[in-house]
Amino acid sequence: MLDKAWAVLGHNDRFLRFSARTVIEHQPVATWQQRALEEHENPNASLTALCALCRCGDKSLQPQILKALGRVHDLGLREPEALDLFRVYALCFTRMGKPADQELVSKMLVRFEPMYPSPSNAPNKELCELLVFLGSKQVVPKTLQLIMNAKDDVHADSATDDLLSLNSGYASAFKAVSDSRPNRQQISYAFALRNATEGWTDDLRRSYFRWYNSTKKWKGGNSFTGFIRNMRNEALVNVPEALRDEMKSINGELLATTKDLPRAKGPGQPYSLEDVLKLADGKLHGRNFENGKLLYQVGLCSTCHQFAGEGGGVGPDITGAANRYSLKDLVENIVDPSKTISDQYESSLVERNDGSILVGRIVSDEGGKLGVVENPLDASKVTIVPSDTVKERSRYPISAMPPALLNNLNPEEVLDLLAYLMSGGDAQSKVFK
Repeated sequence: MLDKAWAVLGHNDRFLRFSARTVIEHQPVATWQQRALEEHENPNASLTALCALCRCGDKSLQPQILKALGRVHDLGLREPEALDLFRVYALCFTRMGKPADQELVSKMLVRFEPMYPSPSNAPNKELCELLVFLGSKQVVPKTLQLIMNAKDDVHADSATDDLLSLNSGYASAFKAVSDSRPNRQQISYAFALRNATEGWTDDLRRSYFRWYNSTKKWKGGNSFTGFIRNMRNEALVNVPEALRDEMKSINGELLATTKDLPRAKGPGQPYSLEDVLKLADGKLHGRNFENGKLLYQVGLCSTCHQFAGEGGGVGPDITGAANRYSLKDLVENIVDPSKTISDQYESSLVERNDGSILVGRIVSDEGGKLGVVENPLDASKVTIVPSDTVKERSRYPISAMPPALLNNLNPEEVLDLLAYLMSGGDAQSKVFK
Protein backbone atom coordinates (compact mmCIF):
# COMPACT_ATOMS: atom_id res chain seq x y z
CA MET A 1 0.00 0.00 0.00
CA LEU A 2 2.81 2.45 0.93
CA ASP A 3 4.68 1.86 -2.32
CA LYS A 4 1.55 2.33 -4.42
CA ALA A 5 0.71 5.61 -2.69
CA TRP A 6 4.30 6.82 -2.94
CA ALA A 7 4.26 6.32 -6.71
CA VAL A 8 1.50 8.96 -6.95
CA LEU A 9 3.11 11.63 -4.75
CA GLY A 10 4.64 13.42 -7.74
CA HIS A 11 1.54 13.31 -9.95
CA ASN A 12 0.57 16.52 -11.75
CA ASP A 13 -2.98 16.21 -10.41
CA ARG A 14 -2.94 17.77 -6.94
CA PHE A 15 -6.08 15.84 -5.92
CA LEU A 16 -4.28 12.57 -6.54
CA ARG A 17 -1.29 13.86 -4.57
CA PHE A 18 -3.65 14.73 -1.72
CA SER A 19 -5.15 11.24 -1.79
CA ALA A 20 -1.72 9.61 -1.80
CA ARG A 21 -0.58 11.77 1.12
CA THR A 22 -3.69 10.81 3.10
CA VAL A 23 -2.90 7.12 2.60
CA ILE A 24 0.72 7.61 3.68
CA GLU A 25 -0.25 9.56 6.79
CA HIS A 26 -2.27 6.55 7.97
CA GLN A 27 0.85 4.38 7.95
CA PRO A 28 3.28 4.29 10.94
CA VAL A 29 5.57 7.33 10.59
CA ALA A 30 8.65 5.28 11.33
CA THR A 31 8.07 3.27 8.14
CA TRP A 32 8.30 6.28 5.83
CA GLN A 33 9.89 9.30 7.55
CA GLN A 34 13.40 8.64 6.21
CA ARG A 35 11.99 8.05 2.76
CA ALA A 36 10.26 11.43 2.93
CA LEU A 37 13.47 13.19 3.96
CA GLU A 38 15.41 11.58 1.11
CA GLU A 39 12.75 11.93 -1.62
CA HIS A 40 14.20 13.76 -4.62
CA GLU A 41 12.45 12.36 -7.69
CA ASN A 42 10.59 15.61 -8.38
CA PRO A 43 9.55 18.73 -6.42
CA ASN A 44 5.89 17.70 -6.13
CA ALA A 45 6.76 14.31 -4.65
CA SER A 46 9.25 15.80 -2.20
CA LEU A 47 6.95 18.61 -1.06
CA THR A 48 3.99 16.28 -0.62
CA ALA A 49 6.07 13.82 1.40
CA LEU A 50 7.51 16.59 3.58
CA CYS A 51 4.03 18.03 4.10
CA ALA A 52 2.96 14.64 5.46
CA LEU A 53 6.00 14.53 7.73
CA CYS A 54 5.25 18.01 9.09
CA ARG A 55 1.74 16.84 9.91
CA CYS A 56 2.63 13.50 11.47
CA GLY A 57 6.32 13.61 12.44
CA ASP A 58 7.96 14.42 15.73
CA LYS A 59 9.17 17.96 16.41
CA SER A 60 12.74 16.67 16.66
CA LEU A 61 12.66 16.10 12.89
CA GLN A 62 12.34 19.83 12.13
CA PRO A 63 16.04 20.49 11.31
CA GLN A 64 16.07 17.57 8.87
CA ILE A 65 12.79 18.71 7.29
CA LEU A 66 14.11 22.24 6.82
CA LYS A 67 17.30 20.88 5.27
CA ALA A 68 15.23 18.80 2.84
CA LEU A 69 13.07 21.83 1.98
CA GLY A 70 16.25 23.78 1.25
CA ARG A 71 17.27 21.14 -1.31
CA VAL A 72 13.88 21.48 -3.01
CA HIS A 73 14.24 25.26 -2.96
CA ASP A 74 17.52 25.00 -4.87
CA LEU A 75 15.90 23.13 -7.77
CA GLY A 76 14.52 26.29 -9.41
CA LEU A 77 10.76 26.06 -9.04
CA ARG A 78 7.83 27.30 -11.08
CA GLU A 79 5.38 29.53 -9.21
CA PRO A 80 2.87 26.77 -8.27
CA GLU A 81 5.67 24.65 -6.84
CA ALA A 82 7.20 27.66 -5.06
CA LEU A 83 3.83 28.38 -3.43
CA ASP A 84 3.65 24.79 -2.20
CA LEU A 85 7.19 25.11 -0.86
CA PHE A 86 6.38 28.28 1.13
CA ARG A 87 3.24 26.65 2.50
CA VAL A 88 5.11 23.56 3.66
CA TYR A 89 7.62 25.84 5.41
CA ALA A 90 4.67 27.60 7.09
CA LEU A 91 3.14 24.26 8.10
CA CYS A 92 6.48 23.14 9.53
CA PHE A 93 6.68 26.26 11.71
CA THR A 94 3.00 26.06 12.70
CA ARG A 95 3.25 22.43 13.83
CA MET A 96 6.79 22.46 15.20
CA GLY A 97 7.44 26.08 16.21
CA LYS A 98 10.22 28.52 15.39
CA PRO A 99 13.64 26.83 15.23
CA ALA A 100 15.67 27.36 18.38
CA ASP A 101 18.86 27.34 16.32
CA GLN A 102 19.50 31.01 15.44
CA GLU A 103 22.04 29.98 12.81
CA LEU A 104 19.30 28.08 11.00
CA VAL A 105 16.94 31.07 11.22
CA SER A 106 19.64 33.38 9.85
CA LYS A 107 20.30 31.10 6.90
CA MET A 108 16.60 30.99 6.03
CA LEU A 109 16.42 34.79 6.12
CA VAL A 110 19.39 34.94 3.76
CA ARG A 111 17.45 32.61 1.47
CA PHE A 112 14.07 34.33 1.61
CA GLU A 113 14.78 38.08 1.88
CA PRO A 114 16.21 38.52 -1.65
CA MET A 115 13.07 36.88 -3.07
CA TYR A 116 10.74 39.48 -1.55
CA PRO A 117 8.94 41.18 -3.12
CA SER A 118 8.32 38.95 -6.11
CA PRO A 119 6.47 40.09 -9.26
CA SER A 120 3.14 38.46 -8.32
CA ASN A 121 0.75 38.62 -5.39
CA ALA A 122 0.43 35.00 -4.27
CA PRO A 123 4.15 34.35 -3.51
CA ASN A 124 4.39 37.76 -1.81
CA LYS A 125 1.63 36.86 0.63
CA GLU A 126 3.37 33.63 1.64
CA LEU A 127 6.83 35.22 1.81
CA CYS A 128 5.55 38.13 3.89
CA GLU A 129 4.16 35.80 6.54
CA LEU A 130 7.33 33.70 6.61
CA LEU A 131 9.61 36.74 6.93
CA VAL A 132 7.52 38.24 9.74
CA PHE A 133 7.61 34.93 11.60
CA LEU A 134 11.38 34.61 11.20
CA GLY A 135 12.00 38.16 12.43
CA SER A 136 13.23 39.81 9.22
CA LYS A 137 14.30 43.43 9.58
CA GLN A 138 13.52 44.09 5.91
CA VAL A 139 9.94 42.86 5.71
CA VAL A 140 8.22 45.89 7.27
CA PRO A 141 9.43 48.65 4.89
CA LYS A 142 9.10 46.39 1.84
CA THR A 143 5.58 45.35 2.79
CA LEU A 144 4.37 48.85 3.53
CA GLN A 145 5.34 49.82 0.01
CA LEU A 146 3.30 46.88 -1.29
CA ILE A 147 0.34 47.74 0.95
CA MET A 148 0.09 51.27 -0.36
CA ASN A 149 0.17 50.18 -4.00
CA ALA A 150 -1.34 46.68 -4.10
CA LYS A 151 -4.17 46.31 -6.60
CA ASP A 152 -6.61 43.44 -6.30
CA ASP A 153 -7.87 41.49 -9.29
CA VAL A 154 -11.53 42.43 -9.63
CA HIS A 155 -13.78 39.44 -10.19
CA ALA A 156 -17.32 39.56 -11.53
CA ASP A 157 -20.06 39.32 -8.92
CA SER A 158 -21.18 35.75 -8.56
CA ALA A 159 -24.70 36.31 -7.24
CA THR A 160 -27.71 36.84 -9.51
CA ASP A 161 -30.67 39.11 -8.75
CA ASP A 162 -32.90 36.06 -8.32
CA LEU A 163 -30.54 34.56 -5.76
CA LEU A 164 -30.17 37.81 -3.83
CA SER A 165 -33.92 38.31 -3.71
CA LEU A 166 -34.26 35.23 -1.48
CA ASN A 167 -32.86 37.16 1.49
CA SER A 168 -33.04 40.94 1.54
CA GLY A 169 -30.64 41.23 4.48
CA TYR A 170 -27.86 39.36 2.76
CA ALA A 171 -28.70 41.09 -0.54
CA SER A 172 -28.06 44.55 0.91
CA ALA A 173 -24.81 43.39 2.54
CA PHE A 174 -23.65 41.82 -0.71
CA LYS A 175 -24.44 45.00 -2.65
CA ALA A 176 -22.46 47.08 -0.15
CA VAL A 177 -19.45 44.82 -0.59
CA SER A 178 -19.77 45.00 -4.36
CA ASP A 179 -20.01 48.80 -4.32
CA SER A 180 -16.97 49.18 -2.03
CA ARG A 181 -14.79 46.13 -2.51
CA PRO A 182 -12.10 45.50 0.15
CA ASN A 183 -8.57 45.11 -1.18
CA ARG A 184 -7.78 41.56 -0.07
CA GLN A 185 -4.09 41.76 -0.90
CA GLN A 186 -3.60 44.87 1.22
CA ILE A 187 -5.50 43.25 4.07
CA SER A 188 -3.35 40.11 3.90
CA TYR A 189 -0.15 42.20 4.13
CA ALA A 190 -1.47 44.29 7.02
CA PHE A 191 -2.67 41.15 8.78
CA ALA A 192 0.84 39.66 8.60
CA LEU A 193 2.50 42.89 9.79
CA ARG A 194 0.38 43.00 12.95
CA ASN A 195 2.83 40.45 14.40
CA ALA A 196 6.03 42.10 13.11
CA THR A 197 8.41 43.25 15.83
CA GLU A 198 11.53 44.07 13.77
CA GLY A 199 12.32 46.76 11.18
CA TRP A 200 9.93 49.47 12.33
CA THR A 201 10.62 53.20 12.45
CA ASP A 202 8.22 55.73 13.95
CA ASP A 203 7.23 56.95 10.47
CA LEU A 204 6.65 53.39 9.23
CA ARG A 205 4.38 52.74 12.20
CA ARG A 206 2.41 55.91 11.44
CA SER A 207 1.99 54.85 7.81
CA TYR A 208 0.85 51.40 8.89
CA PHE A 209 -1.82 52.66 11.29
CA ARG A 210 -2.99 55.30 8.81
CA TRP A 211 -3.70 52.45 6.41
CA TYR A 212 -6.48 51.32 8.75
CA ASN A 213 -8.32 54.57 8.04
CA SER A 214 -8.58 53.58 4.37
CA THR A 215 -10.56 50.50 5.38
CA LYS A 216 -13.42 52.69 6.64
CA LYS A 217 -14.78 53.00 3.12
CA TRP A 218 -14.77 49.23 2.54
CA LYS A 219 -17.71 46.93 3.19
CA GLY A 220 -17.22 43.23 3.81
CA GLY A 221 -20.24 41.76 5.56
CA ASN A 222 -21.38 42.05 9.14
CA SER A 223 -18.13 40.79 10.71
CA PHE A 224 -15.74 42.80 8.53
CA THR A 225 -15.51 45.89 10.76
CA GLY A 226 -14.84 43.77 13.83
CA PHE A 227 -12.15 41.80 12.00
CA ILE A 228 -10.29 44.99 11.02
CA ARG A 229 -10.68 46.40 14.54
CA ASN A 230 -9.31 43.24 16.14
CA MET A 231 -6.41 43.16 13.67
CA ARG A 232 -5.49 46.75 14.55
CA ASN A 233 -5.75 46.07 18.30
CA GLU A 234 -3.42 43.08 17.96
CA ALA A 235 -0.94 45.29 16.09
CA LEU A 236 -1.08 47.90 18.87
CA VAL A 237 0.15 45.31 21.37
CA ASN A 238 3.53 45.26 19.58
CA VAL A 239 3.92 49.05 19.58
CA PRO A 240 6.36 50.43 22.19
CA GLU A 241 4.45 51.95 25.09
CA ALA A 242 5.86 55.42 24.40
CA LEU A 243 4.23 55.45 20.95
CA ARG A 244 1.02 53.55 21.69
CA ASP A 245 -1.20 56.53 22.47
CA GLU A 246 -0.09 58.28 19.28
CA MET A 247 -0.83 55.18 17.19
CA LYS A 248 -4.28 54.88 18.81
CA SER A 249 -5.06 58.49 17.98
CA ILE A 250 -4.16 57.99 14.32
CA ASN A 251 -7.30 55.92 13.88
CA GLY A 252 -9.28 59.13 14.36
CA GLU A 253 -7.72 60.76 11.32
CA LEU A 254 -9.99 60.85 8.30
CA LEU A 255 -8.64 58.72 5.43
CA ALA A 256 -5.05 59.92 5.84
CA THR A 257 -3.65 56.94 3.91
CA THR A 258 -1.52 58.86 1.46
CA LYS A 259 0.06 61.28 3.90
CA ASP A 260 3.34 59.37 4.11
CA LEU A 261 3.35 56.88 1.25
CA PRO A 262 1.64 57.93 -2.01
CA ARG A 263 0.14 55.36 -4.35
CA ALA A 264 0.63 54.50 -7.99
CA LYS A 265 -2.49 54.27 -10.16
CA GLY A 266 -1.48 51.04 -11.89
CA PRO A 267 -2.51 48.44 -12.79
CA GLY A 268 1.05 47.15 -12.78
CA GLN A 269 2.66 44.28 -14.62
CA PRO A 270 6.01 42.43 -14.62
CA TYR A 271 8.62 44.38 -16.64
CA SER A 272 11.79 43.00 -18.20
CA LEU A 273 14.66 45.15 -19.47
CA GLU A 274 13.46 44.59 -23.03
CA ASP A 275 9.88 45.54 -22.09
CA VAL A 276 10.93 48.90 -20.65
CA LEU A 277 13.33 49.78 -23.48
CA LYS A 278 10.66 49.01 -26.06
CA LEU A 279 8.15 51.07 -24.09
CA ALA A 280 10.53 54.06 -23.81
CA ASP A 281 11.66 54.05 -27.45
CA GLY A 282 10.88 57.54 -28.78
CA LYS A 283 8.49 58.35 -25.91
CA LEU A 284 10.66 60.15 -23.37
CA HIS A 285 9.24 63.57 -24.16
CA GLY A 286 6.12 65.41 -23.05
CA ARG A 287 6.21 63.54 -19.77
CA ASN A 288 4.70 64.70 -16.47
CA PHE A 289 7.26 66.08 -14.00
CA GLU A 290 4.97 66.09 -10.94
CA ASN A 291 3.82 62.53 -11.59
CA GLY A 292 7.41 61.38 -12.04
CA LYS A 293 8.34 62.98 -8.73
CA LEU A 294 5.39 61.31 -7.00
CA LEU A 295 6.32 57.90 -8.44
CA TYR A 296 9.87 58.37 -7.18
CA GLN A 297 8.31 58.69 -3.72
CA VAL A 298 6.06 55.69 -4.34
CA GLY A 299 9.13 53.53 -4.90
CA LEU A 300 10.70 54.78 -1.62
CA CYS A 301 13.74 55.67 -3.75
CA SER A 302 14.60 58.71 -1.62
CA THR A 303 15.01 56.48 1.44
CA CYS A 304 18.23 55.07 -0.02
CA HIS A 305 19.34 57.50 -2.76
CA GLN A 306 20.33 61.15 -2.93
CA PHE A 307 18.52 62.94 -5.76
CA ALA A 308 18.56 66.68 -6.43
CA GLY A 309 20.06 67.29 -2.98
CA GLU A 310 17.56 65.25 -1.00
CA GLY A 311 17.35 61.67 0.26
CA GLY A 312 19.38 59.00 2.03
CA GLY A 313 22.92 57.79 1.55
CA VAL A 314 22.54 53.99 1.58
CA GLY A 315 22.72 53.89 -2.22
CA PRO A 316 24.56 56.04 -4.78
CA ASP A 317 23.59 59.63 -5.61
CA ILE A 318 21.49 59.33 -8.78
CA THR A 319 21.03 63.03 -9.55
CA GLY A 320 23.40 62.76 -12.53
CA ALA A 321 22.20 59.33 -13.64
CA ALA A 322 21.47 60.57 -17.16
CA ASN A 323 25.10 61.71 -17.54
CA ARG A 324 26.63 58.54 -16.11
CA TYR A 325 24.37 55.90 -17.64
CA SER A 326 22.73 55.14 -20.94
CA LEU A 327 18.99 54.55 -20.74
CA LYS A 328 19.66 50.81 -21.05
CA ASP A 329 22.09 50.82 -18.13
CA LEU A 330 19.74 52.89 -15.98
CA VAL A 331 16.79 50.59 -16.64
CA GLU A 332 18.92 47.50 -16.06
CA ASN A 333 20.00 48.85 -12.68
CA ILE A 334 16.32 49.20 -11.74
CA VAL A 335 15.01 45.92 -13.18
CA ASP A 336 17.99 43.75 -12.23
CA PRO A 337 19.84 45.58 -9.44
CA SER A 338 21.91 42.54 -8.47
CA LYS A 339 23.59 42.24 -11.87
CA THR A 340 26.13 44.99 -11.10
CA ILE A 341 26.74 46.15 -7.53
CA SER A 342 29.29 48.86 -6.78
CA ASP A 343 31.91 47.88 -4.19
CA GLN A 344 30.99 51.06 -2.36
CA TYR A 345 27.39 49.97 -1.78
CA GLU A 346 27.51 46.18 -1.68
CA SER A 347 26.22 44.19 1.27
CA SER A 348 28.24 41.71 3.29
CA LEU A 349 27.38 38.43 4.92
CA VAL A 350 28.77 38.36 8.46
CA GLU A 351 28.92 34.96 10.12
CA ARG A 352 29.51 35.03 13.87
CA ASN A 353 31.20 32.44 16.05
CA ASP A 354 27.85 31.32 17.45
CA GLY A 355 26.65 30.45 13.93
CA SER A 356 24.27 33.40 13.57
CA ILE A 357 24.38 35.44 10.36
CA LEU A 358 23.91 39.13 9.59
CA VAL A 359 23.40 40.51 6.11
CA GLY A 360 23.82 44.23 5.56
CA ARG A 361 26.07 47.08 4.60
CA ILE A 362 29.16 47.52 6.78
CA VAL A 363 29.28 51.24 7.59
CA SER A 364 32.09 51.19 10.13
CA ASP A 365 35.02 48.99 11.12
CA GLU A 366 37.03 50.51 13.92
CA GLY A 367 37.85 50.06 17.57
CA GLY A 368 37.36 46.31 17.32
CA LYS A 369 33.74 46.71 16.27
CA LEU A 370 31.76 46.39 13.03
CA GLY A 371 28.75 48.58 12.35
CA VAL A 372 26.20 46.81 10.12
CA VAL A 373 23.04 48.37 8.65
CA GLU A 374 20.71 45.39 8.21
CA ASN A 375 17.66 47.31 7.00
CA PRO A 376 18.49 49.31 3.84
CA LEU A 377 15.43 51.50 4.39
CA ASP A 378 16.50 52.54 7.87
CA ALA A 379 20.18 53.50 7.88
CA SER A 380 19.80 55.05 11.35
CA LYS A 381 19.74 51.63 12.99
CA VAL A 382 23.23 50.16 13.12
CA THR A 383 23.93 46.73 14.61
CA ILE A 384 27.27 46.73 16.45
CA VAL A 385 29.20 43.46 16.22
CA PRO A 386 32.45 42.94 18.19
CA SER A 387 35.12 41.96 15.66
CA ASP A 388 36.38 39.09 17.83
CA THR A 389 32.94 37.42 17.54
CA VAL A 390 33.10 37.39 13.71
CA LYS A 391 34.03 34.05 12.18
CA GLU A 392 33.90 35.16 8.54
CA ARG A 393 32.98 38.10 6.33
CA SER A 394 32.07 37.65 2.68
CA ARG A 395 30.54 39.62 -0.17
CA TYR A 396 26.76 39.17 -0.46
CA PRO A 397 25.81 38.95 -4.14
CA ILE A 398 22.22 40.21 -3.79
CA SER A 399 21.51 43.94 -4.00
CA ALA A 400 19.66 45.61 -1.13
CA MET A 401 17.49 47.24 -3.81
CA PRO A 402 14.35 45.20 -4.58
CA PRO A 403 14.15 43.96 -8.21
CA ALA A 404 10.42 44.56 -8.80
CA LEU A 405 10.08 48.29 -8.13
CA LEU A 406 8.48 49.03 -11.51
CA ASN A 407 5.92 46.25 -11.30
CA ASN A 408 3.29 48.34 -9.46
CA LEU A 409 3.28 50.95 -12.24
CA ASN A 410 1.34 51.15 -15.48
CA PRO A 411 3.29 51.94 -18.70
CA GLU A 412 2.63 55.69 -18.56
CA GLU A 413 3.84 55.80 -14.98
CA VAL A 414 7.02 53.93 -15.91
CA LEU A 415 7.73 56.57 -18.56
CA ASP A 416 7.10 59.47 -16.17
CA LEU A 417 9.43 57.93 -13.59
CA LEU A 418 12.19 57.34 -16.16
CA ALA A 419 11.83 60.91 -17.40
CA TYR A 420 12.12 62.22 -13.84
CA LEU A 421 15.29 60.20 -13.26
CA MET A 422 16.80 61.27 -16.57
CA SER A 423 16.01 64.93 -15.82
CA GLY A 424 18.05 65.06 -12.61
CA GLY A 425 15.01 66.66 -10.95
CA ASP A 426 14.90 69.59 -13.41
CA ALA A 427 11.30 70.46 -14.31
CA GLN A 428 12.61 72.37 -17.38
CA SER A 429 14.35 69.31 -18.85
CA LYS A 430 13.60 68.46 -22.50
CA VAL A 431 11.89 65.22 -21.42
CA PHE A 432 9.00 67.34 -20.10
CA LYS A 433 8.73 69.53 -23.20
